[in-house]
Formats: sequence, C-alpha cells, structure tokens
Amino acid sequence: PPSPDPSSTTNAPPAVIVPEKEIPAGRHGARYAQRLFKRGEFISAADAYLQASQGVSRQASRNFRHNAAVALAKAGEFERSAEILRSLALQARRDETDENLALGSALYRSAEQLDENDHDDAQKRAERFRASAEAFKEYWRHNTDAASARDNVAITVSRTEDAEAQAKALALAKTYENTPAPQLADEMLTEQRAIAAALPAAITNTTPTRIIELEALAKRQKELAERWIPLKGKLAEAMAQQQGSASNAQHVAALTQLMEATHEEMQSGAHKLRDLDAVGFRSAKIAEHGTYQLWKTVAPHDMILREDIRQQTNVIGQCDGSIPKDDYSDPIESQHEASMLTKLFKQRFAQAVPEEGTVPPPESTPPENDGESAPPQPEGISAETRAEILKLCQEAIDSQEQAAELMKTGNKEAALKAQHSGHNKLATIQTLLPKQQNQDQQDQKQDSQEDQKQQDQQQNQEQNQEQDPQEDKQPGEESKPQETPEDKDIRKLLAKALEREREHEAEKRRREDLIPLPAFERDW
Repeated sequence: PPSPDPSSTTNAPPAVIVPEKEIPAGRHGARYAQRLFKRGEFISAADAYLQASQGVSRQASRNFRHNAAVALAKAGEFERSAEILRSLALQARRDETDENLALGSALYRSAEQLDENDHDDAQKRAERFRASAEAFKEYWRHNTDAASARDNVAITVSRTEDAEAQAKALALAKTYENTPAPQLADEMLTEQRAIAAALPAAITNTTPTRIIELEALAKRQKELAERWIPLKGKLAEAMAQQQGSASNAQHVAALTQLMEATHEEMQSGAHKLRDLDAVGFRSAKIAEHGTYQLWKTVAPHDMILREDIRQQTNVIGQCDGSIPKDDYSDPIESQHEASMLTKLFKQRFAQAVPEEGTVPPPESTPPENDGESAPPQPEGISAETRAEILKLCQEAIDSQEQAAELMKTGNKEAALKAQHSGHNKLATIQTLLPKQQNQDQQDQKQDSQEDQKQQDQQQNQEQNQEQDPQEDKQPGEESKPQETPEDKDIRKLLAKALEREREHEAEKRRREDLIPLPAFERDW
C-alpha cells in the first residue's frame, strides 16, 4: 500500500493497512514492513517481516528475520527478539553473519527486565544471564580480535553469579518463610552436629567408599551453608528482639559477625571435604561451635532444657568412661556449659511463664462430640509448678557447680554423684513441663504408622509362607544367583568413577570456554 501523504487534510480517510494474512512474501512484504518500522510500529513491522520471510531464498529469509528481531528489540520485546536470533545463530553457516553478539545483547536486556526480588522472575533472570554469557563466549570464539567480546563475557558472567545467588536465596527464603527463627537455628545445629559426628568414620575409612562418604558429607555441608544465607536476616531480627534495647547493639553486631564467620567456615569445610581433605573435620567442628552459640541466643526455654540434659549426660559419660574422649571438648568446660544452660533456662522460663502461671480457665460445659474422643486441651503451668521448677533449677545449678569444682580436684566419685544429682533434677523439671499438643499428635501418628507397618510385614510373611517357591519355577529354569553386597559396592564405585570423569570433562570444557582456543586448535 502507498505511504500516507503528509499534505492530505485531516478529513481524508486514513491509509489502509493491509491485514497480516495479506502481506505478500518476499521484497514486497519486506518493503511494507520497512514502512511500518519507519512509522514506529515495531510490533507490526516484526510480524510483517516474519511473514515476508516465508517462501523466499535462505539469505533473504535470514535478513528478514534479523530485521524482525531488531524491530522487536526496538519495541522492548527482547525475549521474542532473542528467540529469533537464537534460531539464526544455530542455523548460521561459516559465510553468514554471526548472530551471537545480538543474541547475547537481547538475552542480557530481557534478563534486566525481570524483577530480581520476585521468586519466579529471579530464576528466569539467572537463566537468561547465563544464556547471554554463553552467546557472548560463542561470538568471542569466532571473533577473537573483537576487543569488546572479552568485556561482554566478563560482565555477563559476573551478573550471572549474582543472579544465581539471589535466586537461590529467594528460593530458600520462600521455603522457610513460615518457620520461626528458633526452629531454624535448631535444625541447623542438629544437621551440623550430624555432619561432624559422621566425619571421623569417613575420614579414617581406608576402603574406596571413603570417596563416596566424604563427597556426600561435603554436599550436605554445602547445602547447610547455602541455607544460612537467607536465614541470617531472620535470625538477626530475632536476636535483636531478644536483646530488647538499643544499648545492646554492639552485642548484636558481634553476633552478626559470628554468623558471617560461621557461614564462611561451612563453605570452607564443604570445599575441603569435596577435595577429600581431612582438615574439613576441623571446619565442621568450628561451624558447629558457632551455630551453637547463635542457637543459644534465640532458643526458648524448652529447647535449652533439652540441650542442658544432653550436655549433662555427655559429661557423665566422659567421666565414667562410657563416652570416648574428644579432643575438641573438655569435661570440666562441658560441666560449666551445662551449668550455664541451667541458668539460661531459669532466666527464660521465668520470663515466659508469669508468677500466676499459665493454667487455662476450666470450660463451663464440655464440648459435644459424636462418639469421637475430644482433642486434648492445651496444658498449662500453675503457680505452684512454676515455683517448684525454679527451685529445682537452683538445686541443679548448685549440683553442677559442685561437680565442676570436684572435677578440678580430681575427686571422680564425688563429682559423678553431684553430676547424677544435677541430671536427675533436670529430668524432673522436664516431666513438670507441659508437653506440646502437636508433639503428642506426631507421636501418635508415628506409632500408628509403625503399627501399620508391622501389620503389613506380618501379612507379607504369612503370604510368602503359604506360597511354595518351587511352584513358581518353570521346568528346566535355573535359579539366578543373587547379587552380593560386594557386587553392589563395586557397581556403585564404577558409577561414581564415571560420574567424576564426566564432571572432570565438564570442568575442562568450562575452563576452555573462558579462553578461546587458537585457530589451529579449534575443532570445526
């Protein structure tokens, strides 16, 4: 159609726009697309170029599709532009234009359009930055003299790392957004202790399975280190609330610094274990100590009592010889730590439970039920029980401090007697605290699952006893030998060796991608 006449009056009918289905292929359609492009109708121009690229020569089709990608980029449709440029880059021949530079730019722009603080967009953003870096690297391989190619790769790789870290943090934050800070700290402490407890056996293992065990522990340590990143803000907020006043800002800053150091130690331990370095055990123990110190800052009184009983039990085991000696713990220091935990429990219990107690008021009328058992009512703590718990706390503290002094003098028998006395008082306090309703329901559910599992196993055994295994065997058919545990271990080791070889080749290719190969070494 003819271009609009600028000298025409405003009363003249507007220029007729040919519908998209009537745009001819070839140069006529391309000229119409060009007019749309000059008028600033970039989306319509892109559609016209794409229709004009149908049924023409290869070179003309590539030119028209390239123009469509440019038009979409002008309109801000970088994602659609990248799709066209990607197909052109994959189908390019040696004598044709390299579209990887334009593809990298389009992917980079489309990644910038996404919201880095949105959970769904953050993952797409990281993927597009990564694809952009690969496109720039591919262009660099074929154009080694381009001065800007190396800068494009460096900038995009840096943006990719930041975007991936942001996406990982948002994913973990969404997973744990409804989990309280004390529970998060408790889960991290439990996992870190499990890793540190499993390391000595893996490090001293002299069989080839040592590689598998250490790599599995390295993976767990890495995942725990990654989990720390999105949780630092929540833990820091909880610690600030725990401290209460602005005068303790210096203490909160010190705890924040401890969080950073613990996170770095976890990362270092993961790298060392991945390299089969036994020094990773030291990093795991340091990370365990840091996690424990942070846990104490936010843990409620019931968690502290549980840890107190655990510490006191370990001290008794170290003194009577039932627990082997640990180079990273001293029995006297552990006894002082148990005493400190009892004091901390006493303080937080007194803060959580008022002097009048927390016993709920009795209901005037019992709730109606249809033959089903009524749900248990939440238990409370009376004023008398609160006073009894605080009294037992002070008695336990006295016994624990007495045990520490007796341990210093070498009076083992008297120290053990005082340790058992403190442990018994802590156990009595635990019986006086109300059980959590959710925990009771979980225990009942677990018991029912175990009963059902035992019933299923018993039924399967009865069915197997009723069937004669010889009846299922066909005449002339020989029984197949079963796979031994040694065969399974060998098969796992072979699979692990193949996996490590693939990882090595992938790492080698990644390093080669960072620096383009010389022309005489390229594998065309």
